[in-house]
Amino acid sequence: MSRARLVLAVLLLLVAAPATAHAQVFLASKPNPPFEIGPLFVRASVTPKLGAIDVNVIWSVVLPATRSAAGIEQDLYLMWPGSLVPDAKLGKSDPGLEKYITDRGFVLKTSGRLALTAQNLYRTGNDRAEPVAGGAHFVTFVREDSGPL
Repeated sequence: MSRARLVLAVLLLLVAAPATAHAQVFLASKPNPPFEIGPLFVRASVTPKLGAIDVNVIWSVVLPATRSAAGIEQDLYLMWPGSLVPDAKLGKSDPGLEKYITDRGFVLKTSGRLALTAQNLYRTGNDRAEPVAGGAHFVTFVREDSGPL
């Protein structure tokens, strides 16, 4: 369950920038984490219909075979090169996250929560995927000046 708890702590940090970005970046809240992020997959169905589309972002947290998941819980941030539409059913975003962004001179564009599911790869059957109550908080922000951070 500790591994699932790590995934539950995931916080999607989304960045909308004027320039096109071509990569995703994961940041851990503690330096030199004892895990790696496995391959990242992006899955979406795009149709001619205008509007928001569902995008699934799938990745794994990989621990060395000699390491236990105990004691490595921390927040994991995903910087994403685009904006999102929050899921209103999951509630409002974390005000502390919004304050953290605005206190550093960034302009908040959107905030909210997104659906988040943890999946145990070692379990079989229908109970492999566990929806995370409350989802994942996110903010979309831009930097409108060129001053120091």
